[in-house]
Amino acid sequence: MSKYIIFHISGGMGKCIAATAVCQAIKKKYPDKKLIVVSAWSDVFKNLDFVDRYYDGNRLEYFYDNYIKDKSSIIFFNDPYYQTSYVNKEKHLIEGWCESLGLDYDGEQPVLKFTYPEVKTANNLW
Repeated sequence: MSKYIIFHISGGMGKCIAATAVCQAIKKKYPDKKLIVVSAWSDVFKNLDFVDRYYDGNRLEYFYDNYIKDKSSIIFFNDPYYQTSYVNKEKHLIEGWCESLGLDYDGEQPVLKFTYPEVKTANNLW
């Protein structure tokens, strides 16, 4: 039985922010599995209680051994911008992404959580 869901997101920060909604749908469908996110913008997934681990896609030492080899992990890796329903403007990006991964979309929205020092730094910039 698989213990992990590996969700690999390729692309920019905007796609990663949208992916936080997909992460919620993944956790809803697979609450007993650990959600491991791989992305070039891994900090987007920091502090999210529905993401168990996040990794920078350029720093994956031992990742295969820890999460894939002999683990029967479920791997989610596709590009939502190439889904027919999105390209044809039939569905929102997040809804089409969930559909392509076999997930129910229940209106999940992107989430960002900032630490107090991050908020303080941002406030000092303004």
